[in-house]
Amino acid sequence: MNPQMQQLPMQPQEVLNVVDILYEAAGLQPDATEDQLAKRLGPNAATRVHQFAEAMRFLADESPESSDGVVPGSDNYLSMSDSDTDVRVPDIDVSKKRKASLPDESLVARPKVQKAYKSETEIALSRILDLGKVAKVAHPEIEPSAPYSGPPIITMTGFGELGRWGNQLLQYMFLKAYSSRTGAEVQVPDWVGATLFGLDDEPVQRRFPAAVENPGMKANSTFTDDFIDYIRASNKGREVPEIGPDVLETADLDQVDFWGWFQWPTKHYKPFEALIRDTFTPIPSLRAHFDKVIEKNLRGDGKRTVVGLHLRLGDYKNIAASSFGYCAPTSWYLEWLEEIWPTLENPVLFVASDEIDTVLRDFAAYKPVTADMISATLPNSFKGSGAGFFGDWYTLTQCDVVAISNSTFSFT
Repeated sequence: MNPQMQQLPMQPQEVLNVVDILYEAAGLQPDATEDQLAKRLGPNAATRVHQFAEAMRFLADESPESSDGVVPGSDNYLSMSDSDTDVRVPDIDVSKKRKASLPDESLVARPKVQKAYKSETEIALSRILDLGKVAKVAHPEIEPSAPYSGPPIITMTGFGELGRWGNQLLQYMFLKAYSSRTGAEVQVPDWVGATLFGLDDEPVQRRFPAAVENPGMKANSTFTDDFIDYIRASNKGREVPEIGPDVLETADLDQVDFWGWFQWPTKHYKPFEALIRDTFTPIPSLRAHFDKVIEKNLRGDGKRTVVGLHLRLGDYKNIAASSFGYCAPTSWYLEWLEEIWPTLENPVLFVASDEIDTVLRDFAAYKPVTADMISATLPNSFKGSGAGFFGDWYTLTQCDVVAISNSTFSFT
């Protein structure tokens, strides 16, 4: 082993895990480019972070690999209807427009690193207090309480700070559903979905008083008292609206900055189904690319029944005492497959996971295939976009039958 590594208080791979957690806290994907780092952190900080990560990666190449076990749990399932696919999930309790632009092919993607959430490197929930400081607005000099007389606007300055892809989809779904009721313009920080779905929302122009998801909502439980105090202070002593699903009916708030996850029962979003499906339809060229690949390489020109399976293992296995980080054992999924497999016509198993080698081994009897195996990957024009996950996600949406994990990635 490199003598430099023996002197480190943490091993390089553990340091890289911390870097990945910090990326997530900053609303960045694991394969974020240096350009995306610069937009979030500034050019000087981005260069230093990139160089530091590369140095740790160099040292990590010399360190031995480690593995973790799967955490078992309960055996209940929650069925969802009113959709085109049968989904089964473990049951765990200022007004402008911009055009979406294609990513620059010259951007170099940050190499992916296997993430493992460890208790000794876990970021304290008190970091939420800093979220208001990292949100960028075009005119930070305008106070939230300053008068506004333009067309109605709703914002989410914390968009990209409260979770990654699956969480962002649910948050954006809420904004679009609410906007359709009020006619308000949606303004959010730039995100990868703008390019993938051809969205043209303007970045947040100014701050507005906050409205917060009701603390009684399950996903909202990580908002700390310190953060709520911060929100009250930003509202200049005014009452902070606490909202729940009924706000989609009352639609009585405009010129507000929404904070929350909005992971409500899907019955509340049912009236907006057509809007949601249209919003999250990839741009035509991207959809055509994936549809052609899936039809030819997975569905066999319509001759196969596609069964999709998503297992989130990597970070969830090590998140301490967290209900949302629960890992269902693979045995549950194997029992389910054993039950339904004989009833399907010419089935094929598609799998997606952050520990794909483990899943391929455990489900080898069903000869599973992955996005890489069927070439369901982004076209070259999207390389460096930070959306390397999209092949897994989109393919799951096209499966005939899907079994998901306790994760917003596969739920969406």
